[in-house]
Amino acid sequence: MRSKRCYILLLLLLTYLFPLALHCESEVRWGNDSLLSIMDNSPSFMLFKDNYFITGLSRIKKPLDDNCDVKFQVSFKLRMTKSVLPFKTYLFFTYTQKSIWNIYAPSCPFEDNNYNPAFGLGKYVFKEGKLFSHFALMFEHESNGKGRSDSRSWNRLSFHCMFPLNRCLNLQFQCWIPFVKREKYNRDYLQYQGLASVSLFARTPKENFQFSFTAVKCGNWNFKFNIVAEAGYKIPFLENTFLFLQFCSGYAEYMLRYKEAKNSLRIGFCFKPSFFNLQ
Repeated sequence: MRSKRCYILLLLLLTYLFPLALHCESEVRWGNDSLLSIMDNSPSFMLFKDNYFITGLSRIKKPLDDNCDVKFQVSFKLRMTKSVLPFKTYLFFTYTQKSIWNIYAPSCPFEDNNYNPAFGLGKYVFKEGKLFSHFALMFEHESNGKGRSDSRSWNRLSFHCMFPLNRCLNLQFQCWIPFVKREKYNRDYLQYQGLASVSLFARTPKENFQFSFTAVKCGNWNFKFNIVAEAGYKIPFLENTFLFLQFCSGYAEYMLRYKEAKNSLRIGFCFKPSFFNLQ
């Protein structure tokens, strides 16, 4: 049943995106050196992934205190150099924190906090005066800061690539080589977290609606995927602020209960990075 819902979501998304691929005009063309100069002289401190504050159902069923919560994410990127390293690469640092807050429960405890710092090398690739792709090689750590049986942590070397299809569509791939600490509490983490992902980002020509669909391949040799589908509407009177809807289906939405398969649906507000940023 879960896989059927995912296929229906993907079909609806592709039905909407096909006209965008045909009718959304390309970006204005620049010289390759001019484009690199624009990228290098953009603000060094920026949003990395979506920054959001959302609430709703941690499991899709009748709303109760034990299945309603708040989820929020803070994520930023600091470019540490310009593209002056070998092969015109640049050094950067990112930090992402994702939290699950049981705000509707007595005493309002936090369920889990996931901390994800990373260092990376990035490279822009230009072709015919347009951004053709953006690559990054990153060393990442992720943990939840808990001890004993609640401890979850892993390190990974990850490869990210982004391909702008036009000014309204953006395709991204990620894969990683994991270094999981061999402790008894989460040695099977990768079977649920996965080893690679593909994401499709879309926006309307007027940039007032944005959509994304991410599928993460679970670690076993099967057809199981973790799915995240998101939609945002830009609030007209607020700068870069979106009314935001997020649906998650699968495992490892957060680290503590990574083995639990569930569907979640939450709504709230989101501050989005540049549309052509690696996420």
